Amino acid sequence: MLYDHITAIDLQAEHLYDKTVRDLEAKKQITTELKKSDPNLWQNKMNAIEKQAEEFVLRMMILSEK
Repeated sequence: MLYDHITAIDLQAEHLYDKTVRDLEAKKQITTELKKSDPNLWQNKMNAIEKQAEEFVLRMMILSEK
C-alpha cells in the first residue's frame, strides 16, 4: 500500500518534470536547430532548464504537500 502510494507520487513528479521541461524549452525557444548549430549553448540552456524544472517539482510535490 505504501509502495503504491510512493510509486504514484514518483510518477506524478516525473510527469510534472517532463511537462515543465517541455514548457520551458518552448518558452525560451530552445530548439533542435540550436542543438545542431551550437551544442554547447544548447547544453548550457538545457542544464539551466532542467535545474529550474527540478526546483519547481520539489516545490510543488514536496514542500507544498499538505
